[in-house]
Amino acid sequence: MKNRIALQISLIYFFTGSLWILFSDQFILSRAGSGNSITVLQTYKGWFFIGITAILLFLLIRKEIITKSEIEQNLIKAKLKAEVSDRLKSAFLSNMSHEVRTPLNSIIGFSELLTDADFDEDQKKKFTQQIIRNGNNLLSIISDILDISKLESGEIKIRKIKINAQKFISNMMEQFLLQTDRNKHKLIVTFPKNSENVFVFADVDRLMQVFNNLVANAIKFTPNGSIEIGYQPKGQMVEFYVKDTGIGISDEYRNKIFEHFMQVEADSTRKYGGNGLGLAISKNLIEQMGGEIWVESTFGEGSTFYFTLPEFKGKKIQYLG
Repeated sequence: MKNRIALQISLIYFFTGSLWILFSDQFILSRAGSGNSITVLQTYKGWFFIGITAILLFLLIRKEIITKSEIEQNLIKAKLKAEVSDRLKSAFLSNMSHEVRTPLNSIIGFSELLTDADFDEDQKKKFTQQIIRNGNNLLSIISDILDISKLESGEIKIRKIKINAQKFISNMMEQFLLQTDRNKHKLIVTFPKNSENVFVFADVDRLMQVFNNLVANAIKFTPNGSIEIGYQPKGQMVEFYVKDTGIGISDEYRNKIFEHFMQVEADSTRKYGGNGLGLAISKNLIEQMGGEIWVESTFGEGSTFYFTLPEFKGKKIQYLG
């Protein structure tokens, strides 16, 4: 950087001086009528050269200072971003360690109890159910970790097909009902008028993944209440939503919850569980399918997650349902 500035200053000084020497004397002789006039003009010539050179040097140095300042500001921002990312990753790894150990300890513990002859068949059946539930939780955590890794490396492929929105949600209703019934939530599904002919162009497996993430979050953060699922055509897009009456999200965290490794807050994470990847994965998948996702929430009153997908009005393509 310093050598480049010195070279630029030297070149400017050299070319400016050369041009001045070549042409200034001719101009002075053409204007001067006597020796005294030549002396005066030569003095002005010197001052003029100094002034022009000073201005050029000022502009050059000013440009270099501004550039250097911008580089320094960008480096500071990058450093702060890296520090925040490191803190988030450290918190994520700490929480992930807990999230993995919890179901794993349960699986090991209940598996050991199954070998104990002091327990009857009904008790062992309950132990088996706990093993299955914790095994599914562990599988979900591992799947999220693998998905976020694949998304960051660009390895996830999106295979879009034509999907009937109403039939898609109806097909998933059995799964959603099992989840909400088990957790004693009221499930509401809202279809718009003439909704049987609304189609979206998306990856069916990834769309299921997004809905599973959003409904699972709604159940997790709604101690008691209702969960509503629906959609509405809007222009060239179809807008889906998952609404809950849970704890809501504060203004501080509303714009951060879609970031990798970001959880709403440590207390909520410890109380409700979660690895902070579901919403980041959902956002990435929705964007890859050509839509966007956002949230509207009032702290203490609930949240509504919206996402859009392109509406499909063609005919010659496979579809679900």
